[in-house]
Amino acid sequence: MKVMRNWSLSFLAGRRLCIVLAFSALGQWLFTSLSPRHPGRVLHRAAARRAEGKPPDVYQSFLMKARSEGAKEALRYASSTMPKAFCLNFSDLKLAAEFAAQERHEAAEERRPWRLRVCTKCIKKQGFDTLDGLQNLRLAHGTDTAEGEVIVEPSGCFKQCKRGPNVRVVSQDDVQGLGAVIAGMTPEEVGARCFHHVNDNAAAQRVFKATRAAMKLAEGETLSSLGDTQDGSRQGSQQGPVRFTLDSGNAAKDKDKRNRVRKSIETRVANILEGLPARLSGEDLI
Repeated sequence: MKVMRNWSLSFLAGRRLCIVLAFSALGQWLFTSLSPRHPGRVLHRAAARRAEGKPPDVYQSFLMKARSEGAKEALRYASSTMPKAFCLNFSDLKLAAEFAAQERHEAAEERRPWRLRVCTKCIKKQGFDTLDGLQNLRLAHGTDTAEGEVIVEPSGCFKQCKRGPNVRVVSQDDVQGLGAVIAGMTPEEVGARCFHHVNDNAAAQRVFKATRAAMKLAEGETLSSLGDTQDGSRQGSQQGPVRFTLDSGNAAKDKDKRNRVRKSIETRVANILEGLPARLSGEDLI
């Protein structure tokens, strides 16, 4: 009889313990599921924002950081601020940050100015300051023209001082500064990749007009503006025909290659971001 009584008490105590544990587990589940930082609720809110056409704030801030401050700052922001559910695959976020940061450098490259470099060894001949004359023409036409910016600057010797003063035109695609071959140059100037005998205002105007015409040509405009350049080219009429060429073949190929790589990266990043906890479409990266 005593044994049965002890067994009944143990059974009741065990049942009460099970009930208490069940209520405790239920309370814990309700607390975590209702928490605003719960991963499930975060993903649900992110999905709701995407349905409304609004990107998640964390990703928007992440991309803005990458574009303005670089990939390292964006990743530092992600590791300290973004929910852990969004950083499960950190390598994917790193790729997205580097891609977004790359846009800033590409935008800067697209607006790289054209340059007129004047040889400092033969900068003053026959009493004319070539550097000062080109600077005055630049200021008279505006420092930032419709075709783009032109910078006039001194440079090292071009090894052409017998035909000086010499001026070399460096296009926005000429990273190495070898000098562009543009319309208005004589055959000798084409070979040397610089303008010779820029020793008076007329010669300086010839260089400046030819440069602006080449900038228009590089932007895909017509060659109609090159008529003034031909009229002002005295040596061109004496020494040979004017070549209507722009030495940008390699630069154009490099630009096309960069564009193809860019499109490939866009597609790759868009596909990678498909697998992130909260999807970010490739359009948000552009």
